[in-house]
Amino acid sequence: MSIGKKLNLSFMAMILLILISTGMAILSSGAVKEKVEEALGNRVQQIRVIDEIRVGIGMQGQYVRALLTDNSPKVLEELEYYAKYVDEQIVLIDKMASSDTMAALIKEMNIHNEDFNIATTKYIGMQRQKM
Repeated sequence: MSIGKKLNLSFMAMILLILISTGMAILSSGAVKEKVEEALGNRVQQIRVIDEIRVGIGMQGQYVRALLTDNSPKVLEELEYYAKYVDEQIVLIDKMASSDTMAALIKEMNIHNEDFNIATTKYIGMQRQKM
């Protein structure tokens, strides 16, 4: 084999290796892109649910304060609605938990939510007895 043939063969082998390498890089970057989009989509959805929980808790606080000044059935209904709403959102975020840290935070949130629900139920019962 002459030197020209050897050079051509080695040049073609280099081109083939470059093409294979490029193809593998394109395939792996597509897989990484899909996984990143899935992870970010899940995180964004979790943030939205957490935001809804925050709104629900804020509304609970507002109606608890309103209940102290205005003991009306409408205020009681709204308080009960937001208590159930927060419970539903906590269940939803619990299903989305993907890490141990998130699961621990949700467990802590459930404990505080249950304490609030127990106190709210007692208070609402007392207020209904007064009506």
